[in-house]
Amino acid sequence: MVERGKEGDGGLPFGGLEPSSALSRAGDLLREGRTGEAEAVVAAALESVPGHVELLAALGELRLRQGRAAEALEPLKKAAKKAPQALALQNNLATALRLCGEAVTAEQVIRKALAGAGRDPAATAMLHATLGSILLERGKPGDALASFDKAAAGQPNNPQVQVSRGICLRDLGRTDEALAALDKALAAHPGFGSAFYQKLLVLERASRLESAQSVAAIALKKVPDHPGVLLTTARLYRRLGRKDEAVAMLEGMKATGDFAYERPFQLGRLYDEMDRPADAFAAFSEGNRLQSETVIGRATRKERFLERIAKLEETVTAEWVAGWQPLAQPDDWLRDPVFLVGFPRSGTTLLDQILSGHSDIEVIEEQPLLESLRKKMDSGDPGYPERLSTLSVKDAGRLRTLYSDALKEALAQSGCTGTTAIRVDKFPFNLLDLPLIMRLFPQSKVIMALRHPCDVVLSCFMQQFQLNNAMAHFLNLEDAAELYARVMALGRRYETLLSLPLHRLRYEDLVTDTEGQARKLLTFLELPWQASVLDHVATAKARHIATPSYEQVTQPIYKHASGRWHRYEEQLSPLLPILQPSIDAYGYTID
Repeated sequence: MVERGKEGDGGLPFGGLEPSSALSRAGDLLREGRTGEAEAVVAAALESVPGHVELLAALGELRLRQGRAAEALEPLKKAAKKAPQALALQNNLATALRLCGEAVTAEQVIRKALAGAGRDPAATAMLHATLGSILLERGKPGDALASFDKAAAGQPNNPQVQVSRGICLRDLGRTDEALAALDKALAAHPGFGSAFYQKLLVLERASRLESAQSVAAIALKKVPDHPGVLLTTARLYRRLGRKDEAVAMLEGMKATGDFAYERPFQLGRLYDEMDRPADAFAAFSEGNRLQSETVIGRATRKERFLERIAKLEETVTAEWVAGWQPLAQPDDWLRDPVFLVGFPRSGTTLLDQILSGHSDIEVIEEQPLLESLRKKMDSGDPGYPERLSTLSVKDAGRLRTLYSDALKEALAQSGCTGTTAIRVDKFPFNLLDLPLIMRLFPQSKVIMALRHPCDVVLSCFMQQFQLNNAMAHFLNLEDAAELYARVMALGRRYETLLSLPLHRLRYEDLVTDTEGQARKLLTFLELPWQASVLDHVATAKARHIATPSYEQVTQPIYKHASGRWHRYEEQLSPLLPILQPSIDAYGYTID
C-alpha cells in the first residue's frame, strides 16, 4: 500500500498488533476493496503511536484514495517532514496538494523529490507522471507532455500515462496525436474507461461528431457505467439533436466527484434548449451547489477578489491619475500587445476566433500574464496599484521584461509562433488592470467585449467554470450580478480617466452584422481586411478552444443567445437595480 521504512516511534502495540501488523491488515482490507475499514485500522493504530511515519503516510494515502484530499494533507505533511527521502510519500503529498488547489507548492515538492530520486527508473517515472499532472493543471501542456513522455519511458505499459499524454496533446491542438496516444492506451487495456472517456472528449471538443458517435457506441458496451463516458455521450447526443435520449441518459445515471456536478449542468443546458426554464434553473442551482462543496469550491475565497476590486475603487481617482510620475516611452524590443477584455461570457471567445482568422494576428487565450506583474509590484511598499504612480523607467522596464518572459512561455505552451504583427492577450478580467496596461504598455490598444448585462450574469450562473476566487462568484446569481456591476463600473471609470485607445464591441451587434463589425475592428487595429476572419467555424475547428465556449464557436453564428434572460425574468428581476447602471451605460434596455 505504502512504501515501508523504519517504524518510527517505537512500534507500540495496538490491539495485540505492532504498527507493522496494523499496516499489513490495512493492506489486506484495501485489496478486498474495503478502503474505509483499512483507514479505520490505521487511524486506531495512530492513537497509540501518533507520530508513526508509516501510519501517517498510510492514513493520508487511504484518504487520498477515497477522494478526500483535504483530509489527507495533514497526515501526509507530518509524515513527509519526518521522511523527506520517502519518494512515494512525497508523491502522495504533491498529489494531495494539487487536488486542493495548491499546484505551485505541489510542483516544488515533486521537483525536490525528483532531485533525490537518483537513477531509480520506477520512482522517476512515478514522479514525472505526477509532475505532468501538476503542470497540466497550471496551464503548461507543453511542459506537462515532456514530463509524461519521461514517465512513459519508465512505465511503457501504464495506460494512464498514455491517457495523460493524450490530454496534453489535445490541449496543444495536436488532435490526431492525442487520439493516437489514447488508442495506444486502449490497445494495451481494451476496457480502460478513462481512455474511452478522453477519446470521446477529444473528438467531441474537436467537433468530429460522427467519429465520436462510433466511439460512444463501443464505449457504452465496454464501460457502460463510466460517468465520464455517459456525460460526454449525453453532450454529444444533445449536439446531434437527440435531446430526449440525452436527458434519459443523464437522469438515469449515477455520478460522484467532479462528475456529480457536471451532470446537473448538462441537464440544465438541455432543459434550457427544450424551453423548460424552471427545470433548467433548478438544475443549474444544483450544479453550482455541488461544485461549491468540492475541495476546490471550499478552498476558494471570494472576498479576496473583492478586496482587489475595493483597492482599485479606492485608489484609481482623477487626482491619483493626474499625479502619475511621467514615464519615457519604452525603447525595448517588446511590441505592445492588444488586450481583449470584458466580463466572462461577453463574447470574447467568438472575438478570439474572428481575430485568429487573420494572418497577422495571434491570440493568447486565457493566460493570466499580468498576474506576475501585479504580484511583483505588490511585494513592495507601496504595493499594487499605488506603486503605479511612482514607477521609474527602470522599474517599468523590468516589469515589461517580466511580461515578455510570461508571454514567451504562453506562446510556447500554446503552440503559437510569436511571429505575427499583432499579439492579442485575451483575458477578460484584465479589464481590472487597465491602469497597469496604460502605464507599462502605452502603445497598446484595448478591445472591450460587451453583452447585455442580464444575459452575461445569467450565462455565468449557467456555466460550469473551473473555480478560483473570481469564478466562485458565479455559483450564486446575486453574487454574479454584484461582481458584474462593480467590475464594469470600474471599467467605465477607467474609460473616463485613462487615454488608452479602446474599442467597444457589443456581442449583439457582432452576431447581427459580423462583417461590418469585423471591418471596424480591423480598422481599429490598423490591419487590412481579410475575408478569412468571417470563417470563424473553420478557425475554431483547427484550434483547441480552452474556454467553455468551444461548442458555440464551432457553430455558425446564431442570435438565439441574445435575450435569453427574458425567459428567466422571475429570477433576474430582483437583480435589475444592481445591473441597471450598466444596462443604461452600454445602450441596452430591459424591454
